[in-house]
Order: sequence, then C-alpha cells, then structure tokens
Amino acid sequence: MNASLAINQWILPLALIAGGFLLGALFERIMLRKLEKIAAKSRWEGDEILISALRGVTVSWFLLAGIYAALLNLPMSPILLAHLQEILLVVVVLSVTIVAARIAVGFVSLYTEKRRDVFPSTSIFRNLTKALVFLIGSLIILQSLGVSIAPMLTALGVGGLAVALALQDTLSNLFAGLHIIAAQQVRPGDYVKLDTGEEGYLTDITWRNSTIRALPNNRIIVPNSKLASAIITNFFLPEK
Repeated sequence: MNASLAINQWILPLALIAGGFLLGALFERIMLRKLEKIAAKSRWEGDEILISALRGVTVSWFLLAGIYAALLNLPMSPILLAHLQEILLVVVVLSVTIVAARIAVGFVSLYTEKRRDVFPSTSIFRNLTKALVFLIGSLIILQSLGVSIAPMLTALGVGGLAVALALQDTLSNLFAGLHIIAAQQVRPGDYVKLDTGEEGYLTDITWRNSTIRALPNNRIIVPNSKLASAIITNFFLPEK
C-alpha cells in the first residue's frame, strides 16, 4: 500500500517533466521552423539572429517549467523546496543570459559588417560584448540569491588597481587592439608587412592577439601591443 502510494506521488511530477520536454521539442521543431520560413521572407536581418539565439534553449525552458511544476507536486520540506527553486532560478537566468549574449553578439556583428569602414568586424567587439552580457547576468544571479552587490562593487573598485597590475600585459594588448581598430591604419583584410619581416593578410584582431595569414597559408600571431608599436607597411592603403 505504501509502495503504491509512493509510486502515485511520483507519477504526476514525472509526467510534468516529460510533458515539458515534449512541449519544448515540439516548439523547437514546429514553431521555430515556421518562424524561420517567415524570417526568410523578411528583409530585416535581425529576425534570423533572434531565431538562431533561441535555437536549443527553448527546450530547456519548457523542461525547467516542467521541473518547477513537478517540484510543487512533490512531498518535501519547505527548506529543500526553496533551495531547489533557487537552483532553478539560477539556471533560468543563466539560460536567458546565454540567449541575450547570442543576440547582442549577433547584432554587433551585423552592425560592424554593415559599417566596415568605421568598425571593422573583428573578434574583439564580439568578445567584449559577450563578456559584458555575462557580467550583467552574473550580477543578476547574485542579486536574485540575496547576495548584496554593492559591497562587491566596492571591493572590485578597491582591488581594481591590484588587478590592473596583475593583468598589465593583457590590458595592454586589449587597449592596443582597440587603438589599432580606432586608428584604422591597418584593417582586417589588409596586406601588411612588419619591420621584423613578417607579412601577410591581417585576418583578425582579438582581445589579445592579431592574426596574420602569410602567403603559404601559415598563421602569424602577433600581440596587439607589438603590432601597435611596430613599423608597418600597409600595401592596401591608400591604394591596393
């Protein structure tokens, strides 16, 4: 009798979890495909970014909703239920942060692609955008868990000098990369030659290094600080 009662108590929660997963899979398979067809007919390129950002995450959202409903129907102590709900909240905020990061990076890439003359499309903008979104998401998670953000921000401000000294080389390369992009004396796609003899097509500028593709199709990795201080011959400016 007790065994059958315990089984009956688990039937509804398991059904809710399975139902959430099935609804998510159906939404992913049917609704997103319909939205993709609509987006293919639209002239606005942003809808494709939104659909791509949701792909693979909607199933998780429906599954989390099913798990939340299942927890409400399981016999457990209020303390355990509160802890499990906090874990679910963290997972939800993290998944929303991932979607927001995908959308933000997609629109940054789209904008830089259209304004190549002003903002060349490089990895450094995408990485900085992703880092900013995840930083905001982390602060939201801490705030939702009841952790006060103000003392942490104060501590970060006080320890900022120590962090800057510890990451001096990294920050130097980061700001050098931003300077290279802003100055536009060399741009991704240009054929350049350094005073040290390396030459090839500048393919990308990341937060730390710049990548040059030599004619034999080899990669030359140059720290941004070295590239910013080097004597460079740009064979693409002012004319190719």
